[in-house]
Amino acid sequence: MVTWGHGALRLRKLRHPIVHALVAAAGLVAATPAHAQPTFAVTIDDPQNLFGLHGPWLRDMALAAANLWGQHLDSSASIEIVIHPDAGVPRGYGRSFVATFRETVNGLFIVDQGMGAEVRTGIDPNGTDPDVEIAFNPAYVFGQFWYDPEPASRSTPVPGNRLDALSVMLHEIGHALVYNGYINDFDGSYPHNFRSTFDFLTTFDGANFFFTGQSSTDHHGSPPPLTFGNTDHWGNLAPRPGADLIPELMNGVVFTFGTRYHVGPLDRAVIADCGLPLRSPCAADFSGDGLLDPDDLADYIACYFSPVPCARADFNADGNTDPDDLSDYIAAYFAGCA
Repeated sequence: MVTWGHGALRLRKLRHPIVHALVAAAGLVAATPAHAQPTFAVTIDDPQNLFGLHGPWLRDMALAAANLWGQHLDSSASIEIVIHPDAGVPRGYGRSFVATFRETVNGLFIVDQGMGAEVRTGIDPNGTDPDVEIAFNPAYVFGQFWYDPEPASRSTPVPGNRLDALSVMLHEIGHALVYNGYINDFDGSYPHNFRSTFDFLTTFDGANFFFTGQSSTDHHGSPPPLTFGNTDHWGNLAPRPGADLIPELMNGVVFTFGTRYHVGPLDRAVIADCGLPLRSPCAADFSGDGLLDPDDLADYIACYFSPVPCARADFNADGNTDPDDLSDYIAAYFAGCA
């Protein structure tokens, strides 16, 4: 594994043997987006060809990742992303090119990330210029990236000695959308009166950082801890709080080889907390990754038949897990998502 400030592992549940036929039938239903989404364009700015043959692969992974984020956004925005080499950084970064004024609260100037502003308003804050910048050290790309040959289904196993490049792109686009700000990562101070929407909901108790958005707090059960020293991310190693958040896409502790990451419920909660337009979830999209596919059916059935109580098996939310939940989920799955 690599410790560097990116997300981590999504665990896949085992399938119950009696559901193989259902899962096989589910495979006949094409994976479909759960929702409409903004449109994206990706270009590679590499006049010296430092990325070599990796350039087109990076473009394809970024486009697939952007579309996965877009499936969660209720917006008709058109977002332009540019990727370029930067040998001056150890690994890479992602950000919006601009920040856009949103409102004044108690003398503080609250700003959206440029991508977030366009998603929220439909107005491009920097005109015809690109909206999002992603940069990578070419050595990092050459030495660690793996490119998914089936980015629509994301079903090919990730090699155990490589990073899933699509997941890395998901992480960097997350920063361009909302996970960014001006706060000092060590003492909670600011250089001026500007606050990003993420900053505005970040608190420092003198020892640790927390995100206080209501949707995120409701999802986590308490304000989720941010990474000390890397506060645009989730979680910490013990003894600091937030070890349970290390599996999140946007965690700041570790990104694990051989692992695929997804936009998850906590990311959706942050989108809502920061006032960006969020699509209503598709109930049958059990993984919450914005894609309705056979893995969702397999995961729900594994939850339903799990020997350990699985609260999400109560699909109809009537307080009981019974055959009605199973039949209701199967019906919702085959009905698809509008």
